[in-house]
Amino acid sequence: MELIRVKGSTKRQKQITIITPAQFKALVDALPEPYNLMVLVSGCLGLRVSETLGLKWANFDFNERTLSIGQVFTHGQVQNVPKTDASGNEIPVHSKLCKVLNEWKSRQQHDHSWVFASAKTGSPYSDATILNNYIKPAAVNLGIQGLGWHTLRHSYKSWMAAAKINPAQMKDLMRHSDIETTMNV
Repeated sequence: MELIRVKGSTKRQKQITIITPAQFKALVDALPEPYNLMVLVSGCLGLRVSETLGLKWANFDFNERTLSIGQVFTHGQVQNVPKTDASGNEIPVHSKLCKVLNEWKSRQQHDHSWVFASAKTGSPYSDATILNNYIKPAAVNLGIQGLGWHTLRHSYKSWMAAAKINPAQMKDLMRHSDIETTMNV
């Protein structure tokens, strides 16, 4: 039996963009608040955009410096379960990121439970609007092409690999159900 290849049948259709830590810092510095904080959280924790937008203050334990994803915000809807069972696992949060988030919380002008609530609606922001109106233009100005929300997650995995983090730890930090997923990212 001979296998045949069907053009365009692979799962990944787009080239993956990976940014360096220096480009990541430049991007965060180039964005206005709160978009810079959304990118910072996504990149520092390797979160999916739906997880970042769905963050609530109650998901954080600042004393223990951990985060548990309890819900996601995708396609304008809140889903009260993460993408996979592993997605809900606890994530360690660096003390410097905890400090930045606590400072952000103290500056918020509302009492919404969302970490990144729109001042207009009180609901999470639209990922496409943020990407197209703020993140992509800032990236282009920095000479970064092809940047999307998932670039931050792929870059996070790349930074861990460069730091020689054990693959099993990477799987846990990225909250993948299967190590194969981690190794194929």
